[in-house]
Amino acid sequence: MRIALVAGVCLLASGCATVDAPAPVPPAGPWRLTVSPPYDPGGQPGLIWLREADLGPAGVAINRHWEMSLRGEPGDEVFHRMEYDCRAGRVRRLEMVRLAHGVPVERGGAGDWSDIIPHTPPHAILAAACGETRLEKSAADAAAARDVEAALRAAWAAARAARGT
Repeated sequence: MRIALVAGVCLLASGCATVDAPAPVPPAGPWRLTVSPPYDPGGQPGLIWLREADLGPAGVAINRHWEMSLRGEPGDEVFHRMEYDCRAGRVRRLEMVRLAHGVPVERGGAGDWSDIIPHTPPHAILAAACGETRLEKSAADAAAARDVEAALRAAWAAARAARGT
């Protein structure tokens, strides 16, 4: 009874934090590809997929969206539900779920706001999430995204080989 009373008072009081229920994962596509700078000079660029339905119109102040990152083995994907403050140039994670063959194997909760640093993955994502640029490459699901990534990596390897690097 006492716990219920305290919970009821908290819900009525201003300033009580609310917690969003975890969203269904994996979220449905289609997905759009954004490319971030490589972590190491001469390394591979980062490939991050943004859920098309979540991309904001130009001028949006806050954007919440799903990001998908593919890992080594087919069926190994990481989904992040992110929040971008388009005007202040900051980002925070709302939720993370890593799947192995459709089964959640790792979960993470919300993080704190952080400033977006130039030449980082969040910087590469900011313009697309906030509706300032349109992403051209698309995929209906993770399998199609893997095919797009394989084609891009093959083209990049061929270009490097042609340069002799």
